[in-house]
Amino acid sequence: MLDTKKTFFHNLDGLRFVAFFLVFVNHAVNNLGYKSKNPSVELFRYKYLLNGDLGVGFFFVLSGFLITYLLLKEKEHFSKVSIKNFYIRRVLRILPLYYLIIILSLYVVPWIVQGEAIPLRTTTDKLDAWYYYSFLGNFDFFYNGISNVIIGVLWSVSVEEQFYLIAPFLIAFIPTKHLQKVIISLILIAISYRLFLSGGKNVLIKFHTLSCMGDLLMGALLALVCTSEKVIERIQKWPRKLIVLVYVAGISLFLFRFKISMIESGQIIFKSFMPFLFSLFFAFIIAEQNFATRSFYKIGKSKGLSFLGRYTYGMYCYHMVMFAVAMSLASKLEIDVLHPDKYYLIGMTLVIFVLTTLVSIVSYHLFEKKFLDLKSKFI
Repeated sequence: MLDTKKTFFHNLDGLRFVAFFLVFVNHAVNNLGYKSKNPSVELFRYKYLLNGDLGVGFFFVLSGFLITYLLLKEKEHFSKVSIKNFYIRRVLRILPLYYLIIILSLYVVPWIVQGEAIPLRTTTDKLDAWYYYSFLGNFDFFYNGISNVIIGVLWSVSVEEQFYLIAPFLIAFIPTKHLQKVIISLILIAISYRLFLSGGKNVLIKFHTLSCMGDLLMGALLALVCTSEKVIERIQKWPRKLIVLVYVAGISLFLFRFKISMIESGQIIFKSFMPFLFSLFFAFIIAEQNFATRSFYKIGKSKGLSFLGRYTYGMYCYHMVMFAVAMSLASKLEIDVLHPDKYYLIGMTLVIFVLTTLVSIVSYHLFEKKFLDLKSKFI
């Protein structure tokens, strides 16, 4: 049996929460309907808070790293990968909550919000539910648009499941000495898709499987190189000045992201390579947090963030349900949700965050854990 304790990364839970919180803030400023008349406030909202969508890319890199690392360790211990057990573990972790959210999104939330005018897209008329049932939710965006943001958050879970269709086979059947070349080639295919086949369309660059796979594969590449003791020793010796410099460069890329993407000359080149640069930065963060010995701060030191990080799958899946429920209740209480002020934005954001956290913790212990406890039989 594989000793999973040896493959536990102390700082990953905190990183998961940071990734979720970025997404949460993005959805709060996008969906609560508040827009300031102050140009400076709107500039701050647009340039900084809306960068939260990059949290999904962070999730992808992190997932690609962890899944690949565990598969490589399994292959190292047993000289093979049990593909059947891999899929059983994924089914037990992902499917119960995933399909519960589909039921809530298609049947329960529409019933709760019926008759209430809220600035949230909850219609089920334009979406094709079968895309979500079959883990192809991102393709619903291409053909039908984002008509329901409640179920819409599952698009990223769909992409991860699509990645899981190929990951165990790559590890199981490709000799480890050739795996790095294969992963790099697949990353280049992702970049080439954005550059030559996406037509520069944001919806394709952001949501298409071939584009998103670049992030997951960057995590996989990091996992592969981090199985080398020599690489780990080099990361451990990274000087603090270098670490700080890379963080400053990465955060600067965040701050100027939208400004760069608005440059008309060579715009498609920027759009095609920026996801790659962000995935590279996210991979650096994961490597630095997990292995560097001269970090200026390890997120695992924060017990609060690490605690919340254990529930991020639930928090991610539930948070838009909580947006709909909270806004509907506010409307029933005759609060003007269509013309909100800044106090509404702050108050509702806090209420929804607390509700999301509580529901996710309860869901984990009373619902998801019943399935998770079965995973130990398939390790």
